[in-house]
Parts: sequence; C-alpha cells; structure tokens
Amino acid sequence: MREAYQRAWAAFQVGRYDLCEVSVRDGLRDDPNDNDLIVLLGHVKLIIHDFNAARALGQDAIQRDPDDSRGFYILAWGTISDPNYHPSDPKFQPQSSASAAAAKARIDTGRKLAQRCLELDPTMASYHALLAEIEFLSDQTEAALDAANEGLRLDPTHDISTYARMRALADLRRMDEAIETGLARLRIEPEDAECHHRLAQLYLQQKDVAASTRHARQAVRLDPTQSEHRQTYWDAIKASNPLFRPFVYWQFIARRLAALPEALKVFAVIA
Repeated sequence: MREAYQRAWAAFQVGRYDLCEVSVRDGLRDDPNDNDLIVLLGHVKLIIHDFNAARALGQDAIQRDPDDSRGFYILAWGTISDPNYHPSDPKFQPQSSASAAAAKARIDTGRKLAQRCLELDPTMASYHALLAEIEFLSDQTEAALDAANEGLRLDPTHDISTYARMRALADLRRMDEAIETGLARLRIEPEDAECHHRLAQLYLQQKDVAASTRHARQAVRLDPTQSEHRQTYWDAIKASNPLFRPFVYWQFIARRLAALPEALKVFAVIA
C-alpha cells in the first residue's frame, strides 16, 4: 500500500496526474480507507478542475476521519472554485438570476470549512492561504493580507501564502512591498515560475519594462506550458519595443470606435 502511495506521489510531483490517479486507485483497492491516497487524489482533481470529484473525495476523507483537516481543505477549495456549484441547491443553473446568491453561498460554506481546518490544525500555512483566498472573494483585501501574513509567519517558504500577500499588497497599491515579497520568495526558490510570472506583471504595472521582461522570460523558460506566462512575456515584449507602440495605439482607437453608436462612427473616422 505504501508503495502505491510512493508511486502516486512521484507521479504527482512531475505533473503526471493520470499516472498518479492510476497508482491511487491501485492503492485504494488494497486499503479503501487510506486517507493519504484519497487526499492526494483530491489535490489532483482540484488541479485539473474536476471540482465535483474533488468535493466528493473531500467528503469521503471527512467521513473516514472527521478529525483529518485535509478532507475539509479539499472540500473547501472544491466549493469556492466551482462557479457551477450551489452548496444548497442541486438544481442550480449558472446563468440564472441566483448566480450572486450561489457565489455568496460558496463563500460562506468555504469560510466555514476553512475555519474547521484551522480549528483542527492552526499551524498549517495552507489553511491560512485558503482563508486569504476566501477573503479575496469577499472583497476583504486587508483580511486577505492578514491571513497571508499569518501563513508566511508559520512557513516563510510557503508559495501560496506568498502569492496571496503579493496580490493583496498590489491591490492596496503597496507595490514596492508586493515586489519585495516576490523577490524574497525567489531568494528562497529562484526557479519558482509562478513567482517570476507575478513579478513580471507587477513590474509591468510599474512601467519597469526591463524587469518585467526579465521575469516573464524566466517564467516561460521554467514553465512554458502556462498560457498566462506566455501572454505576460508577449505583453512585456510589446511594451519594450517601439515598433509595437503604434499597433497598441490603434488597438486602443479600435476599441473606442467599437464602443460608439453606429451613427457616430462615420464622423469619428472622418475627424
């Protein structure tokens, strides 16, 4: 059984989530009550955005061990991440007028689950990062920053808490602190592609095109599979190259023209 977990974990670490699931299923055939395997598969389902399966696995882990905080963690992320889910309405339609109520229900449910995680184990940085995400969804940026800070106090190397702190500081227009938080992370883990990506975006907002390009290039080099990394790199290249400035200018004009009433477009073009 431990051999199955080791195989599953090795596959998970290199992003082979299909092989990870095969190993988990093998292990669960030998021991259906192994919460380590159930939780690992829950993480896989979250990563591939199979939120229904993630919630089911979280609930499964809780049923097997109500004192295992990891089940509540998986269930919380599966709840707040799924725009097609209403915690108390199985017939919910995402495009219905109940969408706002559903979003609030997801946040409220996620907050309760996060609080349960923290009751069971207040020392886990991941649980404070989860709470930070819930505060962002509630438009409570200061509270999100507090949660991220607590996560980093518990584990200064925690990546998700670092990203949450960068986001909160940027939202609060404390850009220098946001950038320094990312740079501190890179001093610990210089090959963190996501941190490079986020720093590239922050530098681009600050009009520091050279720094943005440098970090965007690193993000693409370290993880070329992420379309967001490639897009940020492209944005940085455009901002640094004078040849693209007329193109960007005319894109801006085209968007403004498209927003005009039809009767005014002719006069706008003539002018």
